[in-house]
Amino acid sequence: MLFRNLRKRATGEWLDVLFTVEGDTFSVNESSHRSDIAASLRLLADELEVVDSPTDRRSGVLLKLPLPPPGPPNPDIELREGIRAATTLGELKNALLGVNRPGRVEGRPL
Repeated sequence: MLFRNLRKRATGEWLDVLFTVEGDTFSVNESSHRSDIAASLRLLADELEVVDSPTDRRSGVLLKLPLPPPGPPNPDIELREGIRAATTLGELKNALLGVNRPGRVEGRPL
């Protein structure tokens, strides 16, 4: 098994990122991992160092990555929430037609 860790070159701080692979090589090259992670932290790729080794080399306080932005709304969840929130027949009808949901105008898709 091979572990891939990343750390900031300037400080030596390890990132809370761990890639593993069964075998002796990764299918993704280190520059790709480094540039993607650096972009998420708003750093230059050269500011990070990739360390491949047979063990997890991270120690101390790990630097967290930011959470990814939320994905698009799920229409099934929105429909279910609208149905649950409905207290009148009119509200139920509006929920089923999609009235007041993002991307809808007067119950019709945009």
